[in-house]
This record gives sequence, structure tokens and C-alpha cells, in this order.
Amino acid sequence: MGNDKNIWIADHFRIVGETICQYSKDKLNKELSMGYGYAYLGKAQEWFEVMYEHGGLGPIGKTFNGGTGGSGAVDLDYAADWHHDHELYMSYTIDDHIIEFGSPSEIEEAIKTQVMRHKNKPKFGPSFKPTYWTTAENIDIGVAALKKYGRYE
Repeated sequence: MGNDKNIWIADHFRIVGETICQYSKDKLNKELSMGYGYAYLGKAQEWFEVMYEHGGLGPIGKTFNGGTGGSGAVDLDYAADWHHDHELYMSYTIDDHIIEFGSPSEIEEAIKTQVMRHKNKPKFGPSFKPTYWTTAENIDIGVAALKKYGRYE
């Protein structure tokens, strides 16, 4: 799976992840959780598979164990299911346009929908990542919505 010319990258990330996690165990006596900044580009789902097969994604304390990113070209519901099935954490933001230009009700509804869609996945972290021009009011609305809907019972 994947482009064989790029497999060295997955192997490199495995070495980096394993090395940092081992250092954390040896020197800090702690199991480390490390994540990637995901771009969620068109071939990202295929890359998750390659990274998992080569150890660049894996269990907490062993290597990188998930990531977070913006909205993107991949099917984020499928990606959330895949991460859940592999016991990895994942997070993604609501649409940037809604964060920046949406009404209070649009922002709240987008966050509520995201949270409720994935509430059965304990390693899914709902989020929103404000863009540079997002108003303080919209940031406050997003934070309030996460506080309101982001707790699972």
C-alpha cells in the first residue's frame, strides 16, 4: 500500500516516535502521548494506513498515537472511525468559513454536530481552530459551544 518511494518517510517517523517515547520512559518515567498535525489532504487516509503498518502511528507510549487538523479533503467520519478502530486519538476543526464568518447559531450548531457525531469515540477530541481573522466574539461562541456540548456522559 502507498507509494514505495515514500515508505522511508513512514519508517523515519517510526524511528523518531519510538526514540522520543523511549527517552520519555527512561528519563522522565512517563508514557508520552504524541500527535501529528494532520492536513487531511486527499490521500491522507491511505497514508494513515501506511504509517500504522510501518509503526509511525501506534499505541500511546510507543510512537505517535494520533493527530489533529483542520477540515480537509478526506472523509472525516471515515477517518474518525479508522482512528477509533485502531485506538488512536483524532481531532479536527469545524469549517474555517463558519468559524470566521458564521453567525452565533451556525458556529454553535457546527460544533454540536461535530461533537454528537463522534461522542461514541472516547479518543476523539472535538475542536475548532480559529483562523487569523476570526473575531473574539466568534472565538467566545466556539469555546462556549465546546463547553456546552463537549462533555460526554
